[in-house]
Amino acid sequence: VSNAVAGSITPEDAALDTGIITWGRIKNGAGASIMDVDVGVTGSAATVTLNTTSIVAGGQVILTSATLTMGA
Repeated sequence: VSNAVAGSITPEDAALDTGIITWGRIKNGAGASIMDVDVGVTGSAATVTLNTTSIVAGGQVILTSATLTMGA
């Protein structure tokens, strides 16, 4: 099992639309896509979990830290 911990995470200025987050895209420091992941609320089996998946256009969506665990 190996862990990768995200470095500095740059937040978006504001959500682009109103809706429910169901997936996300992880990018490296150069902005290249690494993987697409499913998103759910805390306690779900989703790859990425947030306290809420409801977003409002113009509102903030902030991810402050992340750890990716790979392996069995």
